[in-house]
Amino acid sequence: MKNVRIFDDFLRDTVNINQSRLDRLNASSAAVNDFLGSSAWAAKITSWYPQGSWAHQTIIKPVGDGAFDADILAIVDPVPDWGAEDYINHLYDIFRGSDRYRDKVQRFSHCVTLNYANDRMMDIAPCVSARIFPGTLEVCNRDTNDFEVSEPIKFTKWLIEANSNSGNNSFRKVTRLLKYLRDIKRTFTCSSICLTTLLAGQISAADKGSDLFVDTPSALRTLMQRLDTFLSIRPVKPAVTNPFTNEDFSACWDDVQYENFRKCIARYRKWVDDAYQEGEFNKSIRKWRKVFGSDFGKGEDLKQAKSFSQKVRDVLSSRQPSLIRLIEAARGDLVDFAKTLGRITVPLDALDLPYLEDPEWHDADSGKFRTFITATVHRERGAIYGQRIESGQPTRKGQEIKFSLHLQTGMPMDWQNYEIFWRVANTGSEAVDAGQLRGDIIREYKSAERWESLSYRGIHFVEAFVVRKRDRAMVSRTDPFIVVIE
Repeated sequence: MKNVRIFDDFLRDTVNINQSRLDRLNASSAAVNDFLGSSAWAAKITSWYPQGSWAHQTIIKPVGDGAFDADILAIVDPVPDWGAEDYINHLYDIFRGSDRYRDKVQRFSHCVTLNYANDRMMDIAPCVSARIFPGTLEVCNRDTNDFEVSEPIKFTKWLIEANSNSGNNSFRKVTRLLKYLRDIKRTFTCSSICLTTLLAGQISAADKGSDLFVDTPSALRTLMQRLDTFLSIRPVKPAVTNPFTNEDFSACWDDVQYENFRKCIARYRKWVDDAYQEGEFNKSIRKWRKVFGSDFGKGEDLKQAKSFSQKVRDVLSSRQPSLIRLIEAARGDLVDFAKTLGRITVPLDALDLPYLEDPEWHDADSGKFRTFITATVHRERGAIYGQRIESGQPTRKGQEIKFSLHLQTGMPMDWQNYEIFWRVANTGSEAVDAGQLRGDIIREYKSAERWESLSYRGIHFVEAFVVRKRDRAMVSRTDPFIVVIE
C-alpha cells in the first residue's frame, strides 16, 4: 500500500531539514560572504554559490544529535603565482585571524570548514574561474597542489532537470529518503554526491508525466527497481561520473564496500516492493517501517492508540447489536464498558495496530501445540499469592500482574528445547502520554512467566510465542490476553 499521506508526514516531520536550521544556515552563509568580501584574502570572490545537498534541495535532518553539512563554492578570480594549495591555506589563515571564526575553522583537501557548535558545518571550497581558459572552473586540491576541472553549475542544472522529468519533486524526495535510510540503517556506505548522481542517472526525459513517478512511494519503488537493475549487472565497481567532467564519485567505495552496497540495495528493493504491494493498511505501515524505521507512521500509532476504545466499541456494536444499549449506557470509554459487563471480549482484528512488531519466525511444519496464558494480580512483584483474573476482566491500576504460559492440555511442559517470547501492547491516552505503547517482541526475557506493572488506564494485551531452538520455527502462539486497567 502506498500510504501517500504518511510518506508526506514522514518527510515533513522526520526527514526534511528544519526550516529554522535552513534559516540559520542562510544567515551564516551571508555573514561569511560579507566577512570574506571585506577581508584581506587576495582571491576576489565573483560568485558565492551554494553546492551539494543544499543547492540540490536534497539536504536532510541529521539523525540523532549530529550536525549537517552545507557546501559553498567561493568562485574567485585567479591570483598570480598561487598554486592550488595557496587558495585554501590563505583562506584558512584569514579565518584563523578572526576572533569570530578562529575556534570554528578546520582545513581539508578541498575546502575550509566552519563548525557551528555541532549544529551545522559549512564547507567553503575555493573554485578558480578562467585560470587557463575562459569559462573553465577548477577546484583546489591542497594535498596534491593540483587544480581539478569541475562543472558545479551544469551539474546542478542536470539534477534540476532530473527532478523536473520525474515530476512532483519526486527525485529530490526519493534522494532524501535514501539518504535517511543510509544514515539510520548504517548498513552501507555511499557519499551523498555519489548516491544523488546514481539516482539522477536512472531518470530520463521519457519519464515526464509517467505514472511511475505519480507520487513519492511510486517514485521510490521505480528508482529502487532501476538502481538495483543497474547495480546487478555491474559486479565490478563502475565509474559514477559527473556528466560534464571526468570527476568519478565512486571513489567513496573500495571494492568490498561497493559489493555491500549492491547487496543492500537489492535487499531494500525487495522490502520496498513488499510494502508497496501489501493491501492491509496497518500491515503495510509495519512493512514500510522495516525499510525506514519506527518513525515512519508514528502519528498513526498515536491516533490509533487514542481511538482504540471507540474502534472496539464500533466493532462490537456492528457485530453484536444486543450490546448497543449496554455500550450506550456505559457512556465512558471501553474500560467503563468492561466494568459494566464485568468482562470484555475484544475481536482479534481490532487488535491489529501499526506499532505491533510482526513475528520473525516461520511457522513449524510439524510439532505444533496449543498454549494459553493465565494471569494473577499481586500487591507487589514477586509475591507468591495473588488473585486470578480472566482475559478482559477489569483490574485496578498500581498493582503487579504475573502472566504464565501453559499447554492447552493442562499437562506440565519442559521448555528446555524452546524459547518463549512475549509481546506487550498498550493503548489509551495515558500510555500515549507516557510514551509506553510498546508492541515490540521482547527478546531478552524468555521464561514461561512474565511480570508487568499495571500502570496505565486502558485496554492492553499480552501474547506469547514459542520457538523451537533447533530450527527457529514457531510451534505455538497464544491468543491475546486482554488486560483492562481501571
